[in-house]
Amino acid sequence: YYEACTNKYDAFVREKYQGTLPYILVSPANKLAFVFSKVMLNLFKILVNVILSLLIGFVFFDITFRGSILLIVFSLLLIFVTFSGVGLIISSLGAWREGIVNISFVLGSILYLISGVYYPIEIFPVSWQKIFALLPTTQSINLLREITINNASLFNVLPILIYLLVFGLIFIVLGIFVFKKLEQKISMLGI
Repeated sequence: YYEACTNKYDAFVREKYQGTLPYILVSPANKLAFVFSKVMLNLFKILVNVILSLLIGFVFFDITFRGSILLIVFSLLLIFVTFSGVGLIISSLGAWREGIVNISFVLGSILYLISGVYYPIEIFPVSWQKIFALLPTTQSINLLREITINNASLFNVLPILIYLLVFGLIFIVLGIFVFKKLEQKISMLGI
């Protein structure tokens, strides 16, 4: 989900390389709708991938699922919203400077390492664990683990859901602000 939401930088970077970015910026079309339509395609691809992976796991590997499917779907949509703001910031900055895209790859890889995707955060020093536990990726992983493995109810995971919602709203507002500022700057510079 992190990848689907943050890969929306591709929306403006590709348009910049193809030379169509100035046309998009001066068109009466809603630019934010353009970006979010690109990410919705990525979201659909990720959902199909997740569903197929789960089906293969259920059929061939006898994987059991203990949690609420409705809560999982809601959680995945909330995680999508949470990372959409980050993706909007990367997209906006990517339209302005190409190097931002490379930085997002590096930051994403580091984020995977320190948030419990590859290794549990318990292997890090205790002082770092407290910082890493605040990351939305760590909270997202903990949320999905609690629901799927521990059969947590909505009441049990409500603090994590609220945390992700607040984080997501802050970054969406920040992303829209950055997008509007950079849209003005790009339009003035003619990039």
